[in-house]
Amino acid sequence: MGKSAEQEKFVKDFLERKPNRCSKCKGRIRYIGAGKYECFDCGNEEIDDFGRVKDYIEEHGPTPAIIISENTGVPV
Repeated sequence: MGKSAEQEKFVKDFLERKPNRCSKCKGRIRYIGAGKYECFDCGNEEIDDFGRVKDYIEEHGPTPAIIISENTGVPV
């Protein structure tokens, strides 16, 4: 059974929101865990949606998803 158009769009949007190059030097990055990435060249740290939500919850505690989305920019 193939993926629906909605599933394909979700996967495409999800992958586009993950960092794939360093925002400072455009170097390669590696995943270091918990939604965080590190640049091989300059050591800059990047963060993906999971990392943004994780950091928000660690700082503010359990919060409704709509509030997390509004404060982090991560879609519900």
